[in-house]
Amino acid sequence: MLTDVTAIIVDDEPLLRIYLDKLLADSWPELTVVGTAADGKQALELVAEQQPDVMFLDIRMPGIDGIEVARRISKQEESPLIIFTTAYDQYAVDAFEHEAVDYLLKPISEDRLLNAIEKVKKRLTDKSQGEDSGAENFDKLLEKLGRNDAQYLEWLKASRKDNIHIIPISDVVCFHAEDKYTTAITNEGEFVIRTPIKELVQQLDPQSFWQVHRSSIVNVSSIKHVNKDMTGKMQVHLHQMNRPVAVSRSFQNLFKQM
Repeated sequence: MLTDVTAIIVDDEPLLRIYLDKLLADSWPELTVVGTAADGKQALELVAEQQPDVMFLDIRMPGIDGIEVARRISKQEESPLIIFTTAYDQYAVDAFEHEAVDYLLKPISEDRLLNAIEKVKKRLTDKSQGEDSGAENFDKLLEKLGRNDAQYLEWLKASRKDNIHIIPISDVVCFHAEDKYTTAITNEGEFVIRTPIKELVQQLDPQSFWQVHRSSIVNVSSIKHVNKDMTGKMQVHLHQMNRPVAVSRSFQNLFKQM
């Protein structure tokens, strides 16, 4: 039986770090999470400080991303086993399954986590017996991940009155569709773009923006809390908005992890 196994969680979304920590406590109570990190720099420092056995590593992060973190620590003599957390499409995920390093597709399900845990336990057991063969495929996986890294929208060209504005996508709190136009709501006010919600959601990083209604997309980092009324209708409350955003039933599963 494996004992004294330690892990760290790396994700730039605080809610996802908390969720995964709780899920691990339920699914693998013997595991000790010794720290969490919000970006690649913190992750590298935490690995050096704690020397964890396992690392749950988000792929897309600002600054040093998960791929670069994995490359750097793979050069160490004793490096943790890595489980990537990712929002990649199914084609990329299928490719990962042929490699030794596992992945968790967001939003993370308990069943998928249990499956990943069993793989990690086997790898740790093999490693302790000097039989770990998975490490030799690690560089190939990193190369593949680098090639498949999707390019998401980083800037918006939006209008307000007679002016055209260039807005960083991270500044957007919420998108809301009305008639033929979509409104981008930011701390600086509201701007109009011509891209329909249906097309826009395909251009946004699914780790950072969630569609919660056929007419609404919210920035995950702006979520304050979610609540349901007595009829079961769900609303998401955002830090920079006074009015809540309705969540349709078909999208309520997104918030099971909160």
